[in-house]
Amino acid sequence: MTGRVLGLDFGEKTVGVAVSDPLFITAQGVEIIRRERANKLRQTLARIEELAAEYEAGLIVIGLPKGLSNVEGDRAAATRAFGDDVGRRTGLPVEY
Repeated sequence: MTGRVLGLDFGEKTVGVAVSDPLFITAQGVEIIRRERANKLRQTLARIEELAAEYEAGLIVIGLPKGLSNVEGDRAAATRAFGDDVGRRTGLPVEY
């Protein structure tokens, strides 16, 4: 893999963004993207695309929320849908 890893923590009101160092040893928080409405993602996706280009990301990792029994619920489904949007917008592979 070439490029850094961009990590995302998807929430209803914010998306936390972190980026790995070039050697994949550590990651640092970059910013918190504030979302005005839970169902509107255009500006959020545009900012993620900008950050992916700025940090020369080669992969995006998104935290996937699961229940205590390791079962995916509604929030995980929303996160996977968001990941699909991120992948389409950036053209980068997305892992969870």
